[in-house]
Amino acid sequence: TRLSLGRLQHQSAGAVLNLFTNDTERVLEGCVYFHFLWSGVLEMCGVIALLLAEIGVPALAGVAWLLAMMPIQLYFARKVGALQRRASVRTDERTRAMHAILGAVALIKLYAWEDSFARAIAAVRRAEVAHLRVSELAKSFNSSIFLAAPLCATAVTFGLAAAMGKTFSAPTAFACVAWMGVATRTLIMMPRGAQATAE
Repeated sequence: TRLSLGRLQHQSAGAVLNLFTNDTERVLEGCVYFHFLWSGVLEMCGVIALLLAEIGVPALAGVAWLLAMMPIQLYFARKVGALQRRASVRTDERTRAMHAILGAVALIKLYAWEDSFARAIAAVRRAEVAHLRVSELAKSFNSSIFLAAPLCATAVTFGLAAAMGKTFSAPTAFACVAWMGVATRTLIMMPRGAQATAE
């Protein structure tokens, strides 16, 4: 969002700091992930060519498996984004409350209100941590899918190759596992590149 200097004057220091931090992070991610848009296409073409050379047509089944995993990972990525936005709202609340408390610390000490303010901040922090915990669980599940995808894709490829009566050596098997890992990383990074560039 675009803010004017006049609008920034009506925001708390914590909210402005949070906004600048998030915007800076988005620019950094855009610079880092942008190159996956063009290099990802080249990598996928190279990986598919190498897989076809190593094991033949069954490699396409493994690549199809990886492509089928993409919607599941995108679903969890959206969920994580929504959860992090909710946590960000809680972080803003906590930052505003802490800013107000620090501004009035002498008055709070004078009337011995430390305990009630500590309980209020702790309640806001518990809500923030609860949102962050759910977000991290979703991230962990998504990471598990990411780590298992190349092995499953390789199993699909090898299963189809065995059903077709193909035989292959250990170096071919290890090369296929490695190339499936590269394909998985590429298929994950391309959408990140598109999202980071768009933001």
